[in-house]
Amino acid sequence: MSLARFLAVAVLATVALAVVGCLLLPRVYGREAIEAALWASTVALFGSVVGVVPLAGGVQRGSPRGSAHAIAGASRFLAAMTLRLGAVALAALAVGFLAAPALEPFLLWLAACYLTLLVVDTGFALRAFRSL
Repeated sequence: MSLARFLAVAVLATVALAVVGCLLLPRVYGREAIEAALWASTVALFGSVVGVVPLAGGVQRGSPRGSAHAIAGASRFLAAMTLRLGAVALAALAVGFLAAPALEPFLLWLAACYLTLLVVDTGFALRAFRSL
């Protein structure tokens, strides 16, 4: 999967999650949940895009195979997931303090978006390293 395809899939998944969140969350939490769902979707997408940085430049064809290659791939994957989690945590704190959306729907939808986009990120990483 190319980087452009990853970004397209991540944005499409985020838009779908934002629409679902804007439809479902207000039924339980009221109208302020719409803003929370949009912020949560945006924060999760930001983390996903930041997290793909170690993977995007690290996939090289023709590199030697073996245990060193596997360790390098695993290190990049771990760095990507750690960077993603840190970016989401910092962005969520910033949004929480600056935009002040309704906290409960924001955190609920952030978790749902994070886990959904984690599937997209993991698929990108696995395809990238499997194609070597």
